[in-house]
Amino acid sequence: GGGGGSMSAPGGAQEEGKGRAEEDVLRRQNEILMRALAAKTADLNQVHDAHLGILAEREEAIQAKIQQTVETNASLERDYDLLNVQAKDLTKEVQTVVQERKRLEQQVEAMKHG
Repeated sequence: GGGGGSMSAPGGAQEEGKGRAEEDVLRRQNEILMRALAAKTADLNQVHDAHLGILAEREEAIQAKIQQTVETNASLERDYDLLNVQAKDLTKEVQTVVQERKRLEQQVEAMKHG
């Protein structure tokens, strides 16, 4: 019976060595994959950051345009109010001139028939 046991022992050690070699290969492959994954993640993060930067710049540009539009509108409203006041003043002046003209015409008529 002892001979049978001694036969299996070297075979077992061989199997064990093969298993360890496969483990090493798997570990190396795993390291390579992890490094590749880390590099890919870094790339994606860079792209993501770049996109965020572009979006932030666009948002700033849009905000600036909105601010500019708001200021322009405020300026136009002030101009409009000013023009409105001037138009009212001119209307009053025109009415005054028209009334004055009517009064003069009436005086002329009265002088004709006087």
